[in-house]
Amino acid sequence: MKKILVLGLGLCACVASASLKMDGNAAVAFFPVPLADTDTVLSVPFTDCLTDGDIALDKLVSTSTLTGSDTASEADQLVLFKDGVYSYYYLNAAKTWVALKTTVAGADSTAPTAIDEQKLPLGYAVWLKKIGANTTTAIMKGRLSETPVTIEIVPGMNLVGNTLFDLDLNTVPATIWPADVEKDEVLVSEVSATAAGGYATYRYHEGKWMKRTLDKSGTIPGTSIPLTKEVWSEIGTIPAGTGFWYRRNGSTSFVFQPIAQ
Repeated sequence: MKKILVLGLGLCACVASASLKMDGNAAVAFFPVPLADTDTVLSVPFTDCLTDGDIALDKLVSTSTLTGSDTASEADQLVLFKDGVYSYYYLNAAKTWVALKTTVAGADSTAPTAIDEQKLPLGYAVWLKKIGANTTTAIMKGRLSETPVTIEIVPGMNLVGNTLFDLDLNTVPATIWPADVEKDEVLVSEVSATAAGGYATYRYHEGKWMKRTLDKSGTIPGTSIPLTKEVWSEIGTIPAGTGFWYRRNGSTSFVFQPIAQ
């Protein structure tokens, strides 16, 4: 696990006014997350500095290591998926997040809700679209919370955030996978020629999560029909501070807990 930089008890880099006070037992931390070449799913491992409640999106990721530009296509972006709506924000030259657009069912719509009004619970996730070549690390910041992380996985697409620990899906002690888990998919950011769209696909295969790739080399003997074959391999851990997509193809919901509470 990477080291967490803890500022101290009762300190908060998110607090802009000296008149705002925190619980004296609160500890606030910074946590660096290495970025993939394109998109990286970032977890929400912290709570709001002052309230210990849901954290606003603009308070979650430090802008100090990111690339800003007044041209949206040249700036790093944060993307939030919530209630079926994709909300896009770009970082301008003054290092301020600007609402760009929303996308619903593949169609662009109006500018999204102001970024400081987008409140995210522990265990949620967003993703960062890295535009700048010099952007290599995202720094997560917020309040360390003792609140147990529990995430409801519902039918359809779910963005799931890891905690401040590396996550091994095959040793998650507090999660009971549903009986029809074999229908589901986990999509994890990966810089790989075999990762479609920058994501590796994990499936529950032979009693555990494994990486699934398709080998399209060769043809069916005696024909010119392309031969496609499933290839299964072991998975590693999902890095601390990152997240992943969980595609729930079953009809029921279940509770996911990244670590033992």
